[in-house]
Amino acid sequence: MPIESLVSVVFYRGLTMQVAVERDAAGRSNYSMCAINPSRISKTFNEEALEFVVNMIAEETGWLLEIVNYNIANMQYVAAGDLRALDTLTGVMNFLKVQKIDVDEMRNNLAEAKDALREIVKGSAEETLKKSTPLDLQRGFATIPLKGIDVPFHSTFLRSGVKPF
Repeated sequence: MPIESLVSVVFYRGLTMQVAVERDAAGRSNYSMCAINPSRISKTFNEEALEFVVNMIAEETGWLLEIVNYNIANMQYVAAGDLRALDTLTGVMNFLKVQKIDVDEMRNNLAEAKDALREIVKGSAEETLKKSTPLDLQRGFATIPLKGIDVPFHSTFLRSGVKPF
């Protein structure tokens, strides 16, 4: 494929993704992405723990939140999702850091850990809902918002728009 054709495909794919999300009168969407470094929470907080937290947030709130890039094991991931879910993720991660939650100890009693995390997620989601909209994502101990990205790239939300490409 000539480079010009490849550039056109990439351009139109990006354009398709941009129009796939609903926007307000100011052109803003309710989606974004953030980078996550689990090792900034604790030495024992790893990929498995991050996936557990992300899945719990998505399950408890019903908001889109997915890990979409697995860049460096236990150090660099990217999550895409609803602004509320990403803000909740930052809140939960900050709570886990400040409270010095021991992931190894949590693994010993998974049922209790799930219940505790569910309460942390609910509390963080409630705090998120109290904030003014549109949400302005802030950096956390382990999360960095990817400012300017307002499409949940690589997520299941966009899967139907990717097929033609």
